[in-house]
Amino acid sequence: MQFTNELGRCIFSTNMVTSCSVCRTELPDNFHDGTNRLPCPNCGSTVRAFVVNAQTGHFKITGSALLTFVTYPQRLILLAQKLCDDGEHTIAVIVAHLAADIAASRKLTDAFGARGVADLEEPVSAFFSGSSLGNEHIRNLYTALTCDKLVDQPFWPTFKLSAKKRNQIVHEEVTASETEAQNAIGAATALIKHLGKWGDTA
Repeated sequence: MQFTNELGRCIFSTNMVTSCSVCRTELPDNFHDGTNRLPCPNCGSTVRAFVVNAQTGHFKITGSALLTFVTYPQRLILLAQKLCDDGEHTIAVIVAHLAADIAASRKLTDAFGARGVADLEEPVSAFFSGSSLGNEHIRNLYTALTCDKLVDQPFWPTFKLSAKKRNQIVHEEVTASETEAQNAIGAATALIKHLGKWGDTA
């Protein structure tokens, strides 16, 4: 993109480089099928990083800026907090865990790609329902792919208890207290940050 002065001379220009957020392979800006991003040909990830370089008519600005977007998990956590503040504690628990599930799904996609088995994600995932890491089978798959033992993390006991509460809300129509909602939001936030899905592109 160029910005010109009244004489039509370029006084400032920028260019943006799109790359894979996992392996940093440079990708075309339009690397998608018209609707969805295509997987990185190197690692299979669909998460993107965007780097902007700027240059003026007199000198070049060295270095680059990595653009960070608010992710869907972040947006859902913000929504969960608003619901909690508005007294909708039960719905807040559900939304907080939805945020965690989306982050987990994206992390699993990255993990399959990092292992060089991106083509196995779809057939393997067909054996599981959802992507909640509160589910022991999904968590075992995650641990096998990443060697990351979530049960050793300080937030895990609260997250596990909150996941059980979410399931009770969905299947047994129980309600949640404000404390339970805040615990869900806090634990889900901690998990999302641990998975590295708090500051990636949306």
